[in-house]
Amino acid sequence: MPNASHRPHQDLLTKLGENVRRLRQKRGYTQEQLAELVDVHPRMIQQVEYGQTNILATTAMRFHAALECD
Repeated sequence: MPNASHRPHQDLLTKLGENVRRLRQKRGYTQEQLAELVDVHPRMIQQVEYGQTNILATTAMRFHAALECD
């Protein structure tokens, strides 16, 4: 039985965060630089990278453009 505190889709959020961090570092961006490109607060970048928050599809599209990923 899954842990009751385990949020739905936590594995997906964790994987998303890992990918964002990997691509950000590959592009040579700091969290602050990526936040500026995506137009979010730097704390949100940190929360995304640690799988602590979900993002809207429109925000995901801005991440996609900023990180130049397919």
